[in-house]
Amino acid sequence: MPTVALNIKDLMKLIGGELNTEWLIEVLRANKCSVEMVQGDDMILEVTSDRPDLFSAEGIARALRSYLGLREINHEEYLAREYSGVEVLVSESVRDVRPFIACAIVKNVKLDDEAIRQVMQLQEKLHMTYGLKRKNASIGLYDLDSIKPPIIYEARRPSDIRFRPLDEKREMRGDEILKYTSKGAEYGWIISGFDRYPLLRDSEGRVLSMPPIINSEETKVTTNTRNVFIDITGLSEKTLNQALAVLVAALVDRGGKAFSVKVVYGDRVVATPIDISKEMSLRLSRVNEVLGVNLSKEDVAKLLTKMGYVVRTEEDTLVCKTSPYRVDVISDVDVIEDVAIAYGYDKFEFEYPPVVTIGKLHPKSLFNRKLREIMVGFGFQEIYTYVLSSRSVLMQLGIFDKAIKLGNPVSSEYEVLRCDLTSKLLHFLSLNKHLEHPQKVFEIGDVVVLNEERRPVNETHLACAISDFEVSFEEIQAVLYALFEILGLEPRLEPWEEELFIRGRCAKVFVNERDVGLLGEISPEVLEKLELEYPVALMEVNVDKLQQAIEESGKL
Repeated sequence: MPTVALNIKDLMKLIGGELNTEWLIEVLRANKCSVEMVQGDDMILEVTSDRPDLFSAEGIARALRSYLGLREINHEEYLAREYSGVEVLVSESVRDVRPFIACAIVKNVKLDDEAIRQVMQLQEKLHMTYGLKRKNASIGLYDLDSIKPPIIYEARRPSDIRFRPLDEKREMRGDEILKYTSKGAEYGWIISGFDRYPLLRDSEGRVLSMPPIINSEETKVTTNTRNVFIDITGLSEKTLNQALAVLVAALVDRGGKAFSVKVVYGDRVVATPIDISKEMSLRLSRVNEVLGVNLSKEDVAKLLTKMGYVVRTEEDTLVCKTSPYRVDVISDVDVIEDVAIAYGYDKFEFEYPPVVTIGKLHPKSLFNRKLREIMVGFGFQEIYTYVLSSRSVLMQLGIFDKAIKLGNPVSSEYEVLRCDLTSKLLHFLSLNKHLEHPQKVFEIGDVVVLNEERRPVNETHLACAISDFEVSFEEIQAVLYALFEILGLEPRLEPWEEELFIRGRCAKVFVNERDVGLLGEISPEVLEKLELEYPVALMEVNVDKLQQAIEESGKL
């Protein structure tokens, strides 16, 4: 979970009241914030990742003010009802690189050193979570008074980009920024495969930033900044609008007022930030049923107001409007959770189940745990990837036709169910190719395949990969043999041809004449598609079949 560092004095100033430390810790715990450390005026919290509005002192103070009844949340304060007069002109050249941008202006902000630290912290936490390490969304904040609108968002050749990056001593070209700056080394992989890089500049040619890498030194925010321009670029308009709402709310809490910006995509004009709040209907009976309590409509309305909702009642239904920066409320269950938080978990009565049972881990979980311990013992690092995958990744590898497609995906990142772990490991290696080698990673997880009746079924697989300057079939074969020896199984290898692997360097794995997996060296064509610079040897086996074979042998 994300950790948030804050200054207690700054937090109290934002809350508008004084709380002793013990009471503050209790109130924070009730609001999904776990205090990890208190040292003098400094505090470190662990915050649940579903509440990005709590990733900085401003959002935490806002939640506590309302929770403690010090001041109700006024939704209008956080909405941009007036137009700033600023336009952002989006060039067609960014379409294939980073097609979307959302912007806002917040004026008359009061920024001291701690306020800037909090806003920068919020920016980075959003980068790591919602932005998926800046791939899906990256944020820039600028001193509006140093910019001459309109602002142009375009893509240029690296050699045509030249500006002084933030905290650097000299001007650099786009390619130099990727090579010589720390942010370029960390995030350059996002755009290095394109012949043009995104660029944000004003009407006089002054560079604001090269998203998603770094901002310009010339337009940086300081304690003298009073008017802030915010941009968020990325791959999904929904993600950008949600992150922007959280950022705008934080700056409003620092005394600012939000204004909209017109983003011009040729014939389409979008005014951002948009109001992301939702209205949801909630039946009183549903609340009482889920929580096991007997609350009245008035009780629930009061509790939800405490959590920042605007509530009106209609017969036995409550119509609840979420705060304009709450991106985590998706269904009525989320609203009911807020009712529980406001009510107080310590007020719920414990009930013992009518039948006392003793739980234990399922044999499959125990077997998976054993496999993890073995792989870690072999020097591999475990990774976790999503069961849902991107169409583009599977098409690159030529296995898209094998995957089960979603009928109505909410994002281009999650369009299909993964049919193997091999594609996930290769994609992971491609995203981390800039890190130190050798890289030895493994994953144990479910895949979804079609059975003989063309029906989807879940299987648990284990896959591992080695990427190094030199790596061979024999190395991954040695891992397979060592694993099977520990499990008490005798594998038989049979030459096999698969598009992902080098011809003659691939084999099927059999145990008791049962096909349990595949291993081999990844072909140069696949490595080139994924821009992997070093060879990869990979193995994937069906864990369910391995466990079955061990059970049949009586060794499990």
